[in-house]
Amino acid sequence: MEFGFKLTTHGRAVLAACGTLEAPLRLTRVAFGSGRVGEDTDLSDVHELLCYEDEGTIGKRSHEDDRLYLEVQYTNDDRHAGTGGFLLSEFMLYATDPVTGEEGDLAYASLGDYCQSVPGYREGFPASTWTFPITIVVSGEVEVSITTAPGLVTYDDLQAMAQAGMLGIRRRELTIPTEGWGAEEAYGYGWMLELPQQGVAARMAPLLTVLPEGTQAAADCGLAHCLETRDGALRLWARKVPAQPIAASLVLLGDTGWLSGIGGGAPALPPAGAETIGGVMVREGSGLRVDAEGVLCVDAATEEEVAELLAQGSGGETVEGV
Repeated sequence: MEFGFKLTTHGRAVLAACGTLEAPLRLTRVAFGSGRVGEDTDLSDVHELLCYEDEGTIGKRSHEDDRLYLEVQYTNDDRHAGTGGFLLSEFMLYATDPVTGEEGDLAYASLGDYCQSVPGYREGFPASTWTFPITIVVSGEVEVSITTAPGLVTYDDLQAMAQAGMLGIRRRELTIPTEGWGAEEAYGYGWMLELPQQGVAARMAPLLTVLPEGTQAAADCGLAHCLETRDGALRLWARKVPAQPIAASLVLLGDTGWLSGIGGGAPALPPAGAETIGGVMVREGSGLRVDAEGVLCVDAATEEEVAELLAQGSGGETVEGV
C-alpha cells in the first residue's frame, strides 16, 4: 500500500469555513497510531485513528501563497515513557472549526508499507524523533491535496545507505520460534523469550518488523512491539506462546559508540583483522607513527640521516651511491 495523506471530509469543510469567514486555520494537535487501513479505503472518510497510541507535536509551519507547510513529529523521550514501543503506521491532524469552535479531524495519514518501528523510551538512551513534512495546497475551488516533502526514508533507501557504510546499523533476518518461551509478567505481557543472537549488545536499539508471512501468527499470539537488547541476546514478549514460528526483520541501531568515546571512556572500535574493518594501535618503536592530523605513516629516516649514519660507520669517508 502506498504512503499518503488526505484531508478528511470534515477537514475540507473546516478549510471552506475558514475561507468564507476569513478566519485563520487553528491547528490543535496531532495524534499517532498503529492501525492500518485497507487497500481500498478512502482516507478522506477516516475520522479517527484505527489504533491510537500517543500524542505528537506540530513543529515548523509557514504559509506561502496557496500552500501551507508544516511538520508533525513524534519523539520517544521521557514524556512518553508510559507508551512503550509501537509500529507507527498512521497519524491524524486536528483543527478548530471556526463555526462551532470545536476540535475535529482535519487530515488523516497512512504510512502504508512504510511503517516506522518506534522503540519505547529507555533511560540512558538518546531519544529519537520521527518527522513528517506536509504541504497543504488549496485551489480556488477549495479543492485540497496534501503531499509530503522529501524526508521519509524507504526500506530500499535505508538498506542502500547501510550497505554504503553511511549508517551505524545492522540488519538481519530473524525467525521467532515457538520454543523457549517462559511465563514472566512484564509490560502487560505474560510470556517472555530470551533469544540468543550473536553480535547483539545491550547498547544497541532494536527495531523489529514482522514480515508479511508472519503477520497473522504475531497478531494471534499478541506479540509485543517492544523488545530489549541484552549482550548476546534479544528479549521479546507476547500475550501467549506463538503457535507457529514468526518471520521478522531485525535492525540494530546505535552501534556507533566507536565513533567517539562516550563519557570520557575509551572508544569501542573492534580490532582490525585480516578480513575485518576495525581499529589499530600504534606502539612506540614499531616503526610507525601518527601525525597531528591523524595520518599513519612509516617512521623512516630521511636521506640526510641515512647519509650521516653511513658516514659515521665508514670513518667519515664519503660512501658512493648515498
